[in-house]
Amino acid sequence: MSDDILPALGARVRSLRRACGHTQEGFAAKVGMDRAYYGRVERGEKNVSVVTAARIAEALGVALSSLFEGVPTTGNTRSTGRRGRTTADTG
Repeated sequence: MSDDILPALGARVRSLRRACGHTQEGFAAKVGMDRAYYGRVERGEKNVSVVTAARIAEALGVALSSLFEGVPTTGNTRSTGRRGRTTADTG
């Protein structure tokens, strides 16, 4: 996984949260997260689950996919030859 993904995702979430006028503390409460943990998400220190990312997107009023706009991809998608999985799928 690229080292840039989590910080870029966190920065995107922070930007969207600020655009909505939410404080970090208020938004964390709205999403049902501890403020300190949420702060680590925004700093790119935590890798959130898809379910948590979906809760964040819902609270922001955006599609889940919009959280990933501008977030770099690994670029490693060659096939491994096993059931159509790619190397990006295998971690």
